[in-house]
Amino acid sequence: YVLYGAESEKERTDCVGDYYFVTWYDAEPPKPVRVVMRYTQASTGANELRVEKEYTQAREVAGSHTERFFFAGEERRKRGDVLTWKMELYVDGKLADSTHSYLWQEK
Repeated sequence: YVLYGAESEKERTDCVGDYYFVTWYDAEPPKPVRVVMRYTQASTGANELRVEKEYTQAREVAGSHTERFFFAGEERRKRGDVLTWKMELYVDGKLADSTHSYLWQEK
């Protein structure tokens, strides 16, 4: 799936990495939603990085959504594998749910 469209060896190599698919249920489509991934990578040590996806516009209907976080290509070559992670779901600015990897430690 993640190698779809990669034809050359370089394109396939650039697709190798860490892929995270987060499925969440949108019970309140009119409210803004933010999915945050906090993580550390091999060369970042204890420095926590974060990436987030935000839905500020109202969605049409309630239901399941899947968010994708990819760490491949140049970023993965520079920083290494993702070692620990924590996913957080914010609805209307409030933390609604979270999950984390086994090795995740709050600072």
